[in-house]
Amino acid sequence: MADPIVDQCGTWVTSVPKAVIEREAREAHAAGLTPNEGCRYPFYSHRAMHWLAIYNLCMPLPNHGKPKNTLS
Repeated sequence: MADPIVDQCGTWVTSVPKAVIEREAREAHAAGLTPNEGCRYPFYSHRAMHWLAIYNLCMPLPNHGKPKNTLS
């Protein structure tokens, strides 16, 4: 497994490859799911935080009109 994200709760340890988490986040965004609907990882786990970061990166930036630093 390359680049896993590991969470530990007591003696229970889970490990998921980053690529899997990132693919799931991109697919959830493309399907129009909210983070609550699309993320299958426990809230506040390292896996969920990474999932949410990738999901947020998929969102387009707001366009507030013409940029102010253009010449024309």
